[in-house]
Amino acid sequence: LLLHASATLTVFGGGVEQEIAGAWYPAEDGLTLAQGARLRTASNGRALLTFGDGSTATLSPGTEIVLAALNLDGGRAITIEHLAGRLWNDVVTMPDLPASYVVRTRDVTVEARGTVFQTVIAGTGETAVTTIRGLVDLVTGEERVSLTTGEVARAAAQQVAEVRPAEVAATVTVNAPVVAALVAEDGAATGSRSDGVTMRQIPGIDAVTTEREQQFAFADAPPGIYTLWL
Repeated sequence: LLLHASATLTVFGGGVEQEIAGAWYPAEDGLTLAQGARLRTASNGRALLTFGDGSTATLSPGTEIVLAALNLDGGRAITIEHLAGRLWNDVVTMPDLPASYVVRTRDVTVEARGTVFQTVIAGTGETAVTTIRGLVDLVTGEERVSLTTGEVARAAAQQVAEVRPAEVAATVTVNAPVVAALVAEDGAATGSRSDGVTMRQIPGIDAVTTEREQQFAFADAPPGIYTLWL
């Protein structure tokens, strides 16, 4: 299976820039990014990266990343250097192929196993990692800690300092045989598409679909107005 070794940028709004030869330039919606690309969002910038396997990474305002590794030839090997801000990752499961999706910060290396998780770099320099669903491993210089669904951990200076349950602020349940999705003011969406694919583009909101209902769980979603599409 050959997948495109690139990422497509969707600009939801505000300032989004790419570094080229040591200078920063506006990054346009639809831009194709290769390994080594460096991006940042302004204080009002919001963007989405879509990889060739369907995995996505949402950049909140004030976020900076580097696509350190991007290989999708016969499997997946994606490594993101997360330098600042908040990164929300929706990682596609690839059970029949070698698959690696890694986010590295100064404090910790996060290895995903087909999951939804976020990394947040605080102003104090700590990294908070939350597993929304699935499993991630937190790797530091001395240890490996598994973080399961609904857990959040703090890491600093290559040490995991705390693991505790994540808080869910509210849930919205749709009990009807319809396709439902939440859409943010900037156009980011979380929920089901008509073809059955589940999108998770809005940081802090998870979507779970069963035969009888769809549920949206709000943790630390950005403030704003969300529209429920049925």
